Amino acid sequence: MIILSSIGAESKPNRKGSLQAPVFKGRQIKANCSSDLDASLNPPKTKKALETRDLEFVPPMAVPAPPPFRAVLFDLDGTLIDSAADICNAVNALLTAHDREPLSKAAVRAMIGDGAGALIKSALTATGGVPDSPPLAHWVNEYLDIYAAQNTQPDCVYPNVHNVLSHLTRQGVRLGLCTNKPEQITIKALTETGLDRYFGAIVGGDTLPFHKPDGRPLTQAIQWLDAAYEAAVMVGDSINDVKAARAAAVPVILVRYGYSRTPIETLGADIVIDQFSDLPQALDSLAGRS
Repeated sequence: MIILSSIGAESKPNRKGSLQAPVFKGRQIKANCSSDLDASLNPPKTKKALETRDLEFVPPMAVPAPPPFRAVLFDLDGTLIDSAADICNAVNALLTAHDREPLSKAAVRAMIGDGAGALIKSALTATGGVPDSPPLAHWVNEYLDIYAAQNTQPDCVYPNVHNVLSHLTRQGVRLGLCTNKPEQITIKALTETGLDRYFGAIVGGDTLPFHKPDGRPLTQAIQWLDAAYEAAVMVGDSINDVKAARAAAVPVILVRYGYSRTPIETLGADIVIDQFSDLPQALDSLAGRS
């Protein structure tokens, strides 16, 4: 089921001072952005009959319609993978190492989405407060070390994600990832789940000096994908994804099953989908094809 929701006031992207790709951070993966993805849009010509007696009317082969959007950007946690259990394990390992009570998975789940710093600050606040010493940055770095040492299990990928991403790439759509998870941990998670093969651009929470809800991670990913802003769309699960999309002046689709702390219909997305398999139809609807 696809639910259309009200579209918020459009904002215009700030094109001044557009970012250049950092030399040492971020991922612009040309292999997934190459022209071979467009091969499916140019089917082979109909083979001619060899003899006159074999001549008959052969209808021309239909040329597949181009994809409704040239670039699709995705959030990671709560959109492509269910990482709540891994995050909860790492948070609780940090807390118990410092003689604090562990938190429930539901409590940690409600803290996900704003980056590691906000996550650990919330966890400390819920278990006695944020101490002056060691500083918050020390706690965050310790948490990241614990989290990075864990393996992301392939079965944490939500149903139909692989099928839909594969379908989009076969259509010639260029895929990017915009997450507030640190870049190196993001790449590790993508590799361990087999999702890395689909993405031509990856922007993590520390790739640039800013992260979602700022719109510039999205515009940077679009630039790395060599796509036009008007041909891009964001897919996520939270208010940060909506705000970032509006700031970048691209439409946004939200999934209902993610980590949003508020009712998904109230966030102002263009379309809300119940399951990931609904995404192709939602993209067509957003482009006015159905």
